Amino acid sequence: MLRGLRAALGEVRRTLRSLISRMAQRAATAWRLAPEPQGTSIDGSDDGHRDASPVIEPTVVPAEPALKTEKATRRLYRFAKRRAAWESGNPTEIREVEFKSRDGGADLRPSVYQVDDPELVRTYAEHAAAAPLRDPPTTTRCLDLEGTSDEISDEPGNSWFRFSRERHREIVFSGTDALEEMIRIVVRDAARHRDVKKADILQYARDRFAEKDVEWQALKESDRAPSWVKKASGE
Repeated sequence: MLRGLRAALGEVRRTLRSLISRMAQRAATAWRLAPEPQGTSIDGSDDGHRDASPVIEPTVVPAEPALKTEKATRRLYRFAKRRAAWESGNPTEIREVEFKSRDGGADLRPSVYQVDDPELVRTYAEHAAAAPLRDPPTTTRCLDLEGTSDEISDEPGNSWFRFSRERHREIVFSGTDALEEMIRIVVRDAARHRDVKKADILQYARDRFAEKDVEWQALKESDRAPSWVKKASGE
């Protein structure tokens, strides 16, 4: 019986020694594989390693573009009554044809629209539909009068359409000489001349009816609708 007990105790000792040995080996292996200290060593010298933690770069938020002012994005345009008058290049003739007031004198407060270039077709389509000069409208000359007078009046228009009412302005000139000087500036600068095509005007009206635009529908039903507007509606 004692022999059996001694044998059992010997086996326990061997098992314990084996476990302790394996644990020591694992500890040594773990120590060898552990990463070396990073950054600055104890004596303050650089050990050649950089901090392995991720570097968080500062977030650069792009500056928002400066808001453009109405004056910077829109220009003052007037639609010619007769293209031929502007093509003549004669300031007096142009003034007498294009800038005549109801009493026969010079119109020193001519109407203009303050709009962007892409809005010219819409503006003239509404202008021609609300105050029909020709039925149907023809290709028209559009004149850029931006910067030709220091005084602009936010005079509301009487258009059927809200957009063109709100964009309506009047340029104020001090007298006939100032008016004719504006005409000379515009005549000399070809970049101030644009044409709004008849086909684009009619297509714009057709598109508005296709979109069931309330203002165009109401104009068509009114007694002010020119025949080209009714035709554009599909009637």
